[in-house]
Order: sequence, then structure tokens, then C-alpha cells
Amino acid sequence: MPSRLSNFVGRKKELAELRRLLPRTRLLTLLGPGGSGKTRLAIEFVRQRESRFPEVAAFAELGDITDGALIVEAIARASGVRLEGRDHLASLIRGLQSHRLLVLDNCEHLVEHAAQVATDLLIGCPQLTLIATSRERLNVEAEHIYLVPPLGVPAGGMDVATADSSDAARLFIDRARSVRPGFLVNTSNAVAVLTICRRLEGMPLAIELAAARLTTLSPHDIVPRLEDSLRLLTRGSRGGASRQQTLRATIDWSYQLLSDSEQRLLNRMSVFAGSVDAAAVEEVCGFPPLERNDVLDALTRLVEKSMVQIEGGHDRMRYRLLETIREYSAEKLVAEGDDAGARDRHRARYRRLIDEAYEARRHRGAVAEHRVLWQEMNDVRAALEWARRDPEVEQEMLGGLYLVWMVNAPREGFERINDALRRVAPNPSKGFLRAGHAWDALGGITGLRWDGTPIDVRLIELVGKSDDKFFQGAMHMGLGYVAERQLRDMERAHSHMVAGVEMYTTLGPGPQLAMAMGSLGSVEVRLGRPDVGRDWIEKAVAMALEIDDQYGAVGAYFHLGYLELDFGTREKALAAFLAGLELVERGDTLSTTDQVAGIGCAIADTDPRYALRLFGAAARLRTPLALPVARQPWGPRVESGVREARSALPEKEADAAWASGGGLTVDSLQVEVREQFSSRSGPRQRAVHGLSRREIEIAELVAAGMTSRAIAEKLFLSERTVETHLTHIMTKLAFSSRAQVATWVAELRGASVREG
Repeated sequence: MPSRLSNFVGRKKELAELRRLLPRTRLLTLLGPGGSGKTRLAIEFVRQRESRFPEVAAFAELGDITDGALIVEAIARASGVRLEGRDHLASLIRGLQSHRLLVLDNCEHLVEHAAQVATDLLIGCPQLTLIATSRERLNVEAEHIYLVPPLGVPAGGMDVATADSSDAARLFIDRARSVRPGFLVNTSNAVAVLTICRRLEGMPLAIELAAARLTTLSPHDIVPRLEDSLRLLTRGSRGGASRQQTLRATIDWSYQLLSDSEQRLLNRMSVFAGSVDAAAVEEVCGFPPLERNDVLDALTRLVEKSMVQIEGGHDRMRYRLLETIREYSAEKLVAEGDDAGARDRHRARYRRLIDEAYEARRHRGAVAEHRVLWQEMNDVRAALEWARRDPEVEQEMLGGLYLVWMVNAPREGFERINDALRRVAPNPSKGFLRAGHAWDALGGITGLRWDGTPIDVRLIELVGKSDDKFFQGAMHMGLGYVAERQLRDMERAHSHMVAGVEMYTTLGPGPQLAMAMGSLGSVEVRLGRPDVGRDWIEKAVAMALEIDDQYGAVGAYFHLGYLELDFGTREKALAAFLAGLELVERGDTLSTTDQVAGIGCAIADTDPRYALRLFGAAARLRTPLALPVARQPWGPRVESGVREARSALPEKEADAAWASGGGLTVDSLQVEVREQFSSRSGPRQRAVHGLSRREIEIAELVAAGMTSRAIAEKLFLSERTVETHLTHIMTKLAFSSRAQVATWVAELRGASVREG
């Protein structure tokens, strides 16, 4: 084996996996892109193996060979075999009879020749095991592939402890000490070191080249320069292979091995900012001279050659480029003259997805469509940047993302739209009105629009002249929210919300109407008309469930929860808030914290310690959004709940309870609360056939013979809401009667007993 000139860092899991795999195959190929550490891993693995099982092993470097006919000679030279006669392959096979292990390093540029030689050696030397390193599989019989992963970088944490536990950061530190002796990670540079390792995606060569820059730069200096990483990451070791002395040379080595169609596709894929599925690649990248029908084959070959990464954990296969390869390919795309064409098609794709989701949202929840947009938000943002060249398209796209912004990033959405609207003159175009509607709603929920800005006045004037009832309804609701939340004028808020509900009613059932009815109901309650308010809120819940609008149902249950708190029926309030939380999307900070704060109010008298844990977690999670509960209409009710819970405990215990939720994320808070109250009411129910836990609960009560009214009373819901849930159950199960639901539940219970 080659001598080790620097420390080998990390890779304990990878080495253990190789030890597990090698006895099961005679050809183990370590696959990965250039600079991923394949060679170092292979050498270290063999070195450790030799220390336990002394055997004759050889290491053949093929990287500098340009002619496949010379592979046999390279192996012979590495293994000390003297080639005799005219048949060098037969001579090599005779000479390797005493060898047990052979490493073939860097096979990608001679893959067909290497595959043939490997096959001949495996047949002629029954005792021999081969380890190959390559950017492309050899594709021979019995080959076992091991994808060499990047060095580990924890997804969270920016402190010294995180750096100490990260293989990537430890490699950076080790290589940094070779150029700056005594280098340490401390509280002042841990964030920068971990940022470098994450931005370089744990790729060993890139990390080593970045660490080499510490001769003149600090970690803090390196971070902003990573925007031009190919220029920064140069000056590798003089002893290294020429193709690995700079990151650009490493990528170029692989790029030159691609066919024209593969190079063209790789270049065009650089317009994608995140991972995408094959359909997206075909849609954006398939234009002459690369035909759409040829894209999938070229994509497959790029994956096989480690130039495109496969991202797991999704229903569909998704593909992405390493950032360094993306940067390299983007330069090639510009040089080819294809940049504008590819980016136009990229923008067109996301404009279409946004428009389809927006139009669907007018009539139903469309949660799935909006979830896809959020999943691909990096690409949506890239498309928005390119759309700045056409203000109308930009406004249309920004406004079409209304629900994505509301659920996931209200402040970002408002600021982007605010910037776009300030760059254009007011006009009655679809794009301006759509963006204005989203601006109004996002400004209301964040509190950022309550300053009488000119955009507000211009928007009202334009909508007033429009005959579009959707935008007229939105305008009235926006003015109603301003009156309710800023001016505290409930009569004015009521007037506008009534007008908004009337406008939306003419358009038929839809998410906007459901939300408007819930908001109107909340105002009715605050005007001292709780029975009228309850009717509106229950209508809102029923409509949101009927049109499969999870987001709207969350809001409606929220209004219902506070209505029950006002009535003093805390158990019903708790049921409403929990029902809403059940429908909240992962990562939705606002909806999660709103429902959780409501739950805290509902249990403040019976479980003050847990209520304070929830209040504290919700307050901390909202802090980065600059959206304190105190600014919301229900703020006083939450403050009252906090005081009630605190008064029931000694001060130190109350403080400890408040602080105990400090480590919870939005998603972990959702899971904990659901588990907490599920365990209180019995064994946790699991989703079956797409039914939610609430729907399963109702199905079981139907099977028990209970009427909708009895179920409503038991679960603290309205009879209308129960009927809507039952309609959903029968639709999902393709049933037409309650009797079928009861039979299905009985069969399900029988299956559970048999499994037990």
C-alpha cells in the first residue's frame, strides 16, 4: 500500500461497512465523485485489514494511464510480477496466484478495459479479491457497489461540540494544523468552520483545499469566498496527482470523460438550485440539440459516472448536483450560450406549477401542490430571481405563492412582494392584483403592512375599480383585519368582513370563503354575539373539511377553540385545538405555536406545569419571526393563561417549566403534544387507508352504533363537522353507508387481533 503522508480522519462507519461487505464479494467497487475520498478510504481499509490478517496485497494506480492496453503492465509493476512471453495477461495471472487482495485505483477513464481485466483476473485467480475505486461502476458480473458518502456534518448545531463530533470538521482542523500549527476550533470560529464544511457538503478534497487557505485567510475570511469556490480551492499538495491539485482540475478530469450529450445535460442541470425528479430534468433540459427523449438516458449515465447525485427519502427518485459541480457546469452553460434558454425554461416550469397550485387553491385545499412548491423552494427562489427581468411575471409568481408564504415564510414573502411592488407603477394587471392580495394578507399576519403605506392605498383603489369578486372579497377581508388587529374597531371590522363573505359566497365554496367565515365568527363573538359567531365558525370548519382545506380547517378550529375558552368549556376548547394541530403541516411555525398556545390556555387550570412548557416553547419558536402573540387579537387570552398557570406554581418551578421546552423544534413540538394527549386518552391510533386519527376515531364510534349527534357531544364537535368527517371517511374508503364503515372497523379489529 502507498505510504500515508497525512492523518486518516474519521470514516469509522464506512470502514465497518467495508469489513462487512468484502467477505460477500470478490469485486467491491468504491464509487463516488472526484474528491470524495475513495482512494484514501480503500488504502486505509486494506491497511487495517493487513494488520489483522497478514496477506499479500497490491495497489495499482491507473489514473496516469491513458491506454487501456497498459493496465496489465501497471498491475504487474504494482504487484512485483515479472511479465514473460507474449501473453502478458496469462503471465500476470500466474504471478498473482499468491496474492489475496488487489486494489485498482481510478478506473473511470478506462472503465471498459478495467472491467475486462478484472473479469479475467477473477476467473484466473480464484483466491484473489479485487477492490476498485471509480467514478463509474465497472458493470461486470458479481460486482458489489459501495457508494462512498461525504464526510459527516451534523445538520444542526454550530458550536465547538458539534465540530468535535463531525468528521468533516475534524478533517478541516487536521489539515489546517499542517499549515497553521496549533490551530484550534473555539467559540469564535466554530460557526465559520462548520459553515465551510456544510457548504462544501463534506467533500474531503474540497475541505482539504479550503484548509490549505489558512496560510493567509481565517475561517471567517473563507466563508464569503466560497461563492467562487472553484477559484478559491486551489493549491493542493505538490505530491498529489495533478488532477487533484485544484478542485477545478478534479471536476474537469471527470467532465472530459463525458459524451457531448452528457456534458450538455450536466451544464443545463446547473440551473436547478436543489434536488428535482426526472420529469423536471426532462422538461427544463430537453431542448435542441438535446432532445427530450434522450434526457433520461443521459441522466442515467451521469448518475452512473458520479456526476449527478441521487437523493433518497422521497417517493420519487430525485437528482441533484454537488455545489462545486454546479458551479463548474454553470460556467460551461454560459460559455455554450445556453444559459438564457435553460433559465427561461426553468422559470416557465415553476411559473406553471405556481399557477396550477394557485388556481386549485380557489376551490379546494391544494395542500399537495403547495407542499411540492415548498419542497422545491430553492428552485422557486431561483426562478423568481430570473423573473425579475419581467415584472408582470414576477408579480404573478410572487402572488401565486400566497399559501406557501403564509404557511412557511410569511416575512420572506411579504418582503419579496413589497420590493416587487415598489419597482412598478400601480396597474390593474392580474400580476399586480394577485401580488397585492398576497401582500395584504402577509402584511396583516406579520404586522408589517400596518403603516398606511402607498401600496395599501393604490391597491384599494385598483381593486375598487375591478369587477373581480375574488379580489374585492380579499380587499374587504384585508381592511377587516386591519380594523380588527390594528385599529381595534370591531364594528368596522365586522362591516368589511360581512362584505368579504358576501363577495366570496358568489364564487361558491372555497378556502377563502371558509377562512372569511371563521374570521367573521370570531369578530361576532367579540361583539357580544357568541351564538351567531359559533354558527359562522362551525360553518367554516365544515366547509374547510368538505373542500379538503387543511390549512383553513386549522384556522377554523383555532377560532372554535377560543370561542369555547370564552364560554368556559375548556374540554371542548382543548378538543378543538388538538383537532387543528392534527392538521398542521410540518414546519408551519405560526399555526403550530398558535394551536399550542391555545392548548396551554385550555389546560392552565388542570396542568399548569405542562401549560407553561407549551407557552414557553411557543414563545421561543415565534421569536425569530418577530411575530409575538401579544400583537394578535387573542394575545390577551394567552397572557391570561400564562398568568393563571404561573400563579399555580412556586416561581422557580414556573420558570423551570417555562424553560423546559427550550430545545423543542416546531416538528418535535407537534409530535410531543400529539403523543402527550394521545397517551392520556388511550393507545395512539395509527393512520389507516389515508384516514387521520380523528377520522378513525369517528369511524370507531360509528361502528359502536352512535349517532352523529352523540359523536358530536362526545368529541366536543358540531354535528355538521361530524357529518363532514364521515363524508370524508366514506369517500376515502369508497363506501356509501355507515354500515359499511362499521363492517370495515370490525374487520380491522379482527386483523389487529390476529397480528397480535
